[in-house]
Amino acid sequence: MTKKRVALMVLLLLIISFAAYRFYLSKPQAFVQQTEIIQQLKQFEPTITVQSVEDIIRVDDSHYFVPILAEDGQQASLLYQWRKGKWQIDYVRIGSSTFMHGWQLDANDPRSIVFVWHFPKDAIDSVDIYLLRKRNAFVSTGHQHYVPQIQLKETLHLNQHYGVQPMSQAFSETLHQLNQYQFEAQPSWFNTFTYQEPPQFYAKYVYKEAVPHEADQHGYATGFGTNQFHYIISVTEELLE
Repeated sequence: MTKKRVALMVLLLLIISFAAYRFYLSKPQAFVQQTEIIQQLKQFEPTITVQSVEDIIRVDDSHYFVPILAEDGQQASLLYQWRKGKWQIDYVRIGSSTFMHGWQLDANDPRSIVFVWHFPKDAIDSVDIYLLRKRNAFVSTGHQHYVPQIQLKETLHLNQHYGVQPMSQAFSETLHQLNQYQFEAQPSWFNTFTYQEPPQFYAKYVYKEAVPHEADQHGYATGFGTNQFHYIISVTEELLE
């Protein structure tokens, strides 16, 4: 009886070890084939008819971006991550208008953000990306504090209507320094009184021709616990200085 219990415990430990390895430690395998990509897309949008998988873009070892064109002219954008031992879709965006997000590959490091876009063909020539934070002033524990305005800009000249591009060094270092200041430079109890909203991404699009309104778009997020998606809002002149 004792031998059976020992054998069962050993078997249980092996199963747990295998599961832990498969879900958390296994290295990414070969990416999924086009037929499987289309099947996975249809789980979100059963009525879609795919004209072509436009590209399969490796972002890094654990992330892929797949732009798809539907027969009705809509674009589908699929963001994949290797998670729990398989390739899983973290985000799907479907529509006939512009799609552009900041995709943070490492949830703990804002420097890992890459810009991901998928536009109608021949619609957009370039995009001005702004990193903005409003100025603010407040009093805490009898001391006055001033938070200066942040306004940085970089221009993406688009060679394709879809793609992935890392942030500029200026954006990256600014986000890193703000993150370090917020969570390391001050005691945690002090942060509760001085917390400032992080900078937001904005965009100004230079169009070659008009594109449909943003309302044509819809998206699905699917358990992006280890990723963060930063929405990029169309900028208005009153936000800029």
